[in-house]
Amino acid sequence: MKIAFCRGGSKVDEKFASFQSLACHRIILHDGPGFKEAFNDLVKGLSSGDQIVVYRFSDAAHTVSDLIDTIIGLHERGAHFFSVQEKFDTSSLGWPTIRKILGSLSEFHRTMTKADNGNGGRPSVGRPRSLSTKAVTEARRLFKSGVSLNDLSSQFKVSRATIYRYLQK
Repeated sequence: MKIAFCRGGSKVDEKFASFQSLACHRIILHDGPGFKEAFNDLVKGLSSGDQIVVYRFSDAAHTVSDLIDTIIGLHERGAHFFSVQEKFDTSSLGWPTIRKILGSLSEFHRTMTKADNGNGGRPSVGRPRSLSTKAVTEARRLFKSGVSLNDLSSQFKVSRATIYRYLQK
């Protein structure tokens, strides 16, 4: 059975037309809170041979990791996944091909996360530090050798208060 699932909002008529042209047996439009939970409940109820159809990837997942987990979970149930916008259909591809695609997406996501936050893939929290650990060590060494706060703030291009705060730690 083909079951379509999408968010409300814009292009609802276009979404419905797409789902009808794909001969979906059931079309579920979810608008409002609890979208992810409703989608997960639908996925849990699918049987072998069923196919879930979404208008775009974001209707199925908030992150690449979510999407990958969803597709793998469907495969384990013997169900399939189809995205209208991305033209991604797990029923027409062999599992080794899908696994390669998902692995590539996962690697891409990890690379982008690392590049985005410069934090080695860990989530960024708060404001980035003004001075690196190496710069703080150098500032402490210079301060102990008699260099003034004004000179340190000029050299490291931060305020005197910032230099003072790092020297206090």
